[in-house]
Amino acid sequence: MVVPEGASCYYAVINESMKATKLTIKNIGILEDVVVKLDKPLLIFYGEIRQGKTSILNAVKWVFGGTFPTDIIRQGETEALVRLDLDCGAITRSFYVSKDGSTKARPVIFDRDGIAVKDPVAEIKKFLNPFLLDQNHIVSMTELERKKYFASLFAVDTEGIDKEITTTEANAVQMRAKLKAYGEIDLTPVEAPVNLEELQHLREKIINAHKSAQIGVANDLAKSRADYQAAQQEVHLKNSAIRENNFQVNAAVAESQTLYNRIAKLKVELGQLQGELEGKTAWLKDRDIQKELPAPAALDTSLQEAQLSAQPDTAEIDALLRKSEADKVRLEQYVRNQARQREREQDEARIVALDATVRELRAKKIAKLQELSNATGIPGLVFDEAGNFSFEGSNAGMLSTSQIMRLSSMLSALYPEGFGIELLDRGESLGRSIFEFIDRAAAERKTILAAVVGEVPATVPEQVGVFIVSDGRVQ
Repeated sequence: MVVPEGASCYYAVINESMKATKLTIKNIGILEDVVVKLDKPLLIFYGEIRQGKTSILNAVKWVFGGTFPTDIIRQGETEALVRLDLDCGAITRSFYVSKDGSTKARPVIFDRDGIAVKDPVAEIKKFLNPFLLDQNHIVSMTELERKKYFASLFAVDTEGIDKEITTTEANAVQMRAKLKAYGEIDLTPVEAPVNLEELQHLREKIINAHKSAQIGVANDLAKSRADYQAAQQEVHLKNSAIRENNFQVNAAVAESQTLYNRIAKLKVELGQLQGELEGKTAWLKDRDIQKELPAPAALDTSLQEAQLSAQPDTAEIDALLRKSEADKVRLEQYVRNQARQREREQDEARIVALDATVRELRAKKIAKLQELSNATGIPGLVFDEAGNFSFEGSNAGMLSTSQIMRLSSMLSALYPEGFGIELLDRGESLGRSIFEFIDRAAAERKTILAAVVGEVPATVPEQVGVFIVSDGRVQ
C-alpha cells in the first residue's frame, strides 16, 4: 500500500512491535483472579450476561490508561490490578480505594526489557491501535470527529486549500458588492468647454477698455466743466466792466441832460459850462452804449453722465463663461465616470479571476482527495470535496453493520502490529465467520479476544482457545 506523504505516526509503519503473551486480572469488576495465556489466534469467552466476559475485554483497555468506572474494583476489595505480559516486558496498572472512599488509579507501569519506560503512556500510544480499545471506533464518532480522524490517519490536510477557497470566495463576494454599488454610470461623451482662462482674459480686457473709456469721458467732462466755469467767469468780468461803463455813460447822459437843461435855464451859465460841455462831448466822442453779453448756453453733461453710469456689455461673454463652467463640470464628471467604468471593468476581471481561482482550488482539492482515495489501499473508501467519506457506495451515516466491521477491520490493519491484540465483543455466536477471524488473526500475527453470549459449541477448531466465564471465574 502507498503511504501518503505527511501521514501521522499512527499510519506510518513502525518496524518495532510487541506481542502480548498473557493477561492477568485481579479484582476487576466481578472478576476475582483471572490468568489467560494469549497463545492462539482466537480466544473466545463464552457465558451468560453479567458473568464477567466484557470485563475481561475492558480490562485490556484499562491497562493502557485513560478513564475507568468508579466501581472497577471488585466489591469488598480495596486493591485491583491488570497486567499484560509482553514478549519483551509488561504493562501494569493498579487501582485502589483511597481514604475518602473514592477509587483511584496508580500511574501505568511499562516495563521494557527489565527497564521502566520513562513516559509509559506516550510510549504505549506508539503501539496502541484505537480499534483495540473500541471495535466501534468510527461508529461512535460524530461526522466532525470522523473528518478529524481520517485527516490524522490519511493526512487529509485540505485546511490550507479550504482557507484559500474561503478567502477567495469572500473576496469575490466583496467585489460583487462593490460592483453592485457602482450603479448606472453615464458615459455620454461631453465636448470640451471653451478655454475659461481665455474667456476670463477677454472679459477683463472688455472691462478694462470700458474703464479706460470712462476715464477719458470723465476727463473730457471735467475739462468741459472747467472751460464752462472759465467762460462764465470771463463773461461775468466783461459784463461787470460793461455795466460799469454803461453806468458811467448813463450817468454822463443824465448829467449832460441836466446841463442842457441848466444851459437852457441858465444861459447865463452857458459860458461856464461850455467848457465842461466840450469836455464831456470830447469824452463821449469815442464811447457808445454797449449791450451786455448774453450768458453762455446751459452746459449739457447728460451724455457724459450717461456714459459714466453705463455698464460694459459682457452679456455674451458671461453666457459663454456660464456655459463653459457647466461644460467643465460635465466633462469632469464624464472623466470620473470613465475612471469608475475602468475600475468596474477591472473589478469584473478580478471576480472572473477569483472565480477561476476557486474552481482551480476546488479542482486541486478534489484531485488531492481523489489521490488520497486511491492511496488508502482500502477498496471502496472514497472522500468527497467536503472531506466526508463513503464506503462501498454508502455514505458514512448509512453504513451497515457488516460494512462498518469490514471498514474497521481494514482500518485496524493499517496500524502497526502494536501489542498483537484485538477485542471483539459479540452478543451472539460467531457462526461460520469464526474461520475468517482465525485466518485474519494468523495473517496479522495477533490474538483476537471475543466475548460471546451462550454455551460452548460441540466442536471448536484447534486454533481457538475456549473459556467459560461464570460468576467472575474463568475455566
